[in-house]
Amino acid sequence: MDEPRTDSTIRLDSRAVRALAHPLRSRILSRLRTHGPATATELASALGTNSGATSYHLRASARWDS
Repeated sequence: MDEPRTDSTIRLDSRAVRALAHPLRSRILSRLRTHGPATATELASALGTNSGATSYHLRASARWDS
């Protein structure tokens, strides 16, 4: 009988890797994982960027989420 996996391996295709390659998108994802849901304005304030750029990168990241 196989033992259940205990690691948290995630497989990414090339589209997902490209989406996460941008430094701000990586920072946004990290912030959301550690602090939970947030608006673009809240993220912008926490990450020291503007809400327009944050909103853009959230929308761009959402395109690859499937």
